[in-house]
Amino acid sequence: MDHTVRGAASRHVLVGRPWIPLLRGFWVVTLGEITLLLPDMTLAMLAILFGIYALVDGTIALVSAYRAPSIGANLWLALIGVCGILAGLFALLWPGLSAQTLLYCIAVWAVVLGLCEIAGGIALFKVTSHEWFYFLGGWVAIIFGAMLIYQSDEGVVALVWHISSFAIVFGVLLIAAAYRLRKEFVDSDQSAFLSD
Repeated sequence: MDHTVRGAASRHVLVGRPWIPLLRGFWVVTLGEITLLLPDMTLAMLAILFGIYALVDGTIALVSAYRAPSIGANLWLALIGVCGILAGLFALLWPGLSAQTLLYCIAVWAVVLGLCEIAGGIALFKVTSHEWFYFLGGWVAIIFGAMLIYQSDEGVVALVWHISSFAIVFGVLLIAAAYRLRKEFVDSDQSAFLSD
């Protein structure tokens, strides 16, 4: 890793902090598993579950971006945080939320999340050769959001299955990204130490 790449890496929040995508990945997989275990949940339960997930994930992302060495290089993570917090509060605090309204809330959140994850992959481009996990995760989120809008007339049970499938796939991609980031930067630190 040359000095230019090291300089870019030092500004990126995920460098040295692979626990961020790991924590987010485990959290979203947990959401997927809970929805799989409760396929007949009510709309109110689904709104509460999604609201708690989005609020916690958004808080993790926003705090991580705030504590980053350079907010500019990590603006994508801050946007994930803001969008997650707003979507979570909307789902939790909106009284009498209809299935259609919840579906559009989740769809918009997913599309914004996907665009931000792709932006995160672009930010990682000069830092790691494994940014494709973020690109792939971003496209998964965008496709999920578009699918929700396209199939907006389906019931709560179908929405639960869509959410659980997305959550598990997206979570596994985040966990894989965390593993690759940790492995790559541990290896590069050892190489830099041996070359000095």
